[in-house]
Amino acid sequence: MKLKQRLLFILLSPYILIAQTLHLAIETESPRMRTITVFVNDNLFKKETKRTLFIPIKSSDRITIQQELYSDFNYSIPQGLKKEDTIYKTIKLIPKTENMRVQNLEEFSVSNSKYQNLFKNKNEFIIDYYPFPEDKFFVITRLKGTYYIKMINEIGNELLVSPLNFKPTEIFLDVIGNFHLIAKDSVYQIYTETDAIFLMKAISKHDYEKNIENLVALGEYGAFHQNLSLHNQNYTVSKVINKNANNIYQTFDSEQYKTAEHYYNRAIGFYMGNTRNEENIISMGLWDGDLMTLNHSFETRKSSSCNNGGGAKLDISGFISWSEKIASKPLNVKSYGLSEKIIVLDGVKDSVFQIQYSTLEEDKSKAKFELSGEYFKDYFYDEVYMYSNEKGEITVSKINPTKGTSTNISQLTGIHEPRNIKVLNNKVFFTVLDKNQFNRIVQVKN
Repeated sequence: MKLKQRLLFILLSPYILIAQTLHLAIETESPRMRTITVFVNDNLFKKETKRTLFIPIKSSDRITIQQELYSDFNYSIPQGLKKEDTIYKTIKLIPKTENMRVQNLEEFSVSNSKYQNLFKNKNEFIIDYYPFPEDKFFVITRLKGTYYIKMINEIGNELLVSPLNFKPTEIFLDVIGNFHLIAKDSVYQIYTETDAIFLMKAISKHDYEKNIENLVALGEYGAFHQNLSLHNQNYTVSKVINKNANNIYQTFDSEQYKTAEHYYNRAIGFYMGNTRNEENIISMGLWDGDLMTLNHSFETRKSSSCNNGGGAKLDISGFISWSEKIASKPLNVKSYGLSEKIIVLDGVKDSVFQIQYSTLEEDKSKAKFELSGEYFKDYFYDEVYMYSNEKGEITVSKINPTKGTSTNISQLTGIHEPRNIKVLNNKVFFTVLDKNQFNRIVQVKN
């Protein structure tokens, strides 16, 4: 796949955009690497024939890469950087002439099967994984009751291994490229050094959900957040600068909001009508607004009543389940920050919107495909993919936001319940249980 001329990166550093060293990986059309010249703030830094460079940087530095056969590559380091971080970036140099042959990236070593097992530790269960450039993966695993974070290569060899003293559930990559391990109540950012994977000091799950999880983009034009409110029927994208937030996009389903509000109030009414004042957390001013808190309070009281010989047969869980899972089902709208714009995939309006960072100018394309609501952003190659399931067969497609179209790149046939699908540069990965109920990472061979 021919890459666009833009900077694609990962940051293995604290969750604010901060850096000290730029780790730059360079891709070219030719397998042979010719001498390149690197400038920092228009001053010669070095000449090099290697594809990987380490460049000391600070906020607002201007990096220029020059090579006689390729167009100059320019990039400005973002502001607000701290000294203890490393930025990992991958770039593709674009030939100056049009007659150079485009070469495919090197293929994985494969067998005759359509699918390739990438992690062959038979008795080790894979909890989550994340692919990134240079044919590497982060994986979190469980082996004999111990949890690990590992870096492996494309044939499953372990490059770095660190045991964990907590139970991780997910690897999360934020909008500026930081990797995080998600646990029940805490979140740990990870970073690598030569011989190990290290964890930053944990932050609370609340801070993660507020500041990191819903972040769409972060850069010189501000922070952009997406949020759902009003029983998940009001979707907004807001721009935040100096703690001042302004909505730049909104979708609101007023009819579904009325339905959700109705069932929400029914659950509250049931609780109020079946709870004595001295046990009523709403009347006592102790309720946090979450229906599940009412459910816990009601079930605890009902259990106590039954243990004391009471005959309570009332059940609030049905009201709450309907309100939370049916009436308040989140809108089918999601946003992703690309290098030059935000795209909004709006299943309510059946459209794809593009919002420019600098001007907030909005372009709309009618979606020429059904927006499934299941997406994955390839942070490193600046693409967004969609998964759709028809009659148990999953199709992976790449979205073209400008045209409002999608292109199928893979169909997962002959696989029982493929899960956790991720895509890197059109290479599709997923997990599936083997015959011994161990989770495996599988790559679809192109």
